[in-house]
Amino acid sequence: MAKQRIEIRKKRMKLSEELESNWDNKELQDRIIELEEESQKLKKKIEDLQANF
Repeated sequence: MAKQRIEIRKKRMKLSEELESNWDNKELQDRIIELEEESQKLKKKIEDLQANF
């Protein structure tokens, strides 16, 4: 799960860089939001698993 979260962050960073050159791209903005939400879900799962050990 941690690897997945890292990959999501890498993708989000790449999209953020693209967005800097094209602020009006709503599709990029939406994708970044989706990746952040996915990352937060994985973070919560990781925290829950750690709390159970």
